[in-house]
Amino acid sequence: MNKYTVRQRRGEILLQRADPGWFRTINADLLDQRTQTWCVLGQWAGTYDEGCKRLGVSGPQRYVSLFLQERDETEAAVHGFNLPNGEGTAWEWFRLNRAWKRRIRHLQRSGDVGEPLRRITIEPLPETEPAQEPAAPTPEREREPA
Repeated sequence: MNKYTVRQRRGEILLQRADPGWFRTINADLLDQRTQTWCVLGQWAGTYDEGCKRLGVSGPQRYVSLFLQERDETEAAVHGFNLPNGEGTAWEWFRLNRAWKRRIRHLQRSGDVGEPLRRITIEPLPETEPAQEPAAPTPEREREPA
């Protein structure tokens, strides 16, 4: 899972808690996270700022990245509603938009309103009977010299 999908899933969890049917209000074809109105929060709450208020998302969040660099990011960026400081190229916006669009379209098709990040459970393999001993090798026929 790439960082844009991880951020999107964090935001999805917040939206799911606030409004289990949030994805029904989003037009994925018009979605554009760079805007105040056509972003996920804008379509859900009317404006980006109103969506942040309703979810209680704001302010800087300090953390240490995998590369041990201290960074400031807004909670909105951590939750995929915006991009963090230092990011913002067209490619990065495209990837963030794509993560949201894919998930929203999936939710709209499936109607799944369950927990967005289900734990993966691996069922144990059924116990099988022990394998039988292989048959004793049969002696090869001796070849006659030609």
